Amino acid sequence: NNGQVHWAVRRWQSEVDGVVNLSGEVRDGAECGDGVIARIFVDGSEVLTLPHASSVATPYSVNVPVFPGDSFTQP
Repeated sequence: NNGQVHWAVRRWQSEVDGVVNLSGEVRDGAECGDGVIARIFVDGSEVLTLPHASSVATPYSVNVPVFPGDSFTQP
C-alpha cells in the first residue's frame, strides 16, 4: 500500500451485565509488509493489543466485565 493505515472495524453492543469472553484468531494474509495489529476497545478503553506478522493464526482470548449498553469496537 502507500503507507496509509487501514482499519477494518466490527462493533457490538452489550445487552448483558456480567463478564463476556472475546476470542478469535489474528492472521496476516500478506506475505510482505510489517504485519497487523489486532485491537479491541470497550467504551473507548483498549482491552487487547496483539501485534502479529505471520500467516499462521494466533488465537486470542480476553474476559471483559460489561454492562448493558457497553460498546465493543474491534478495529
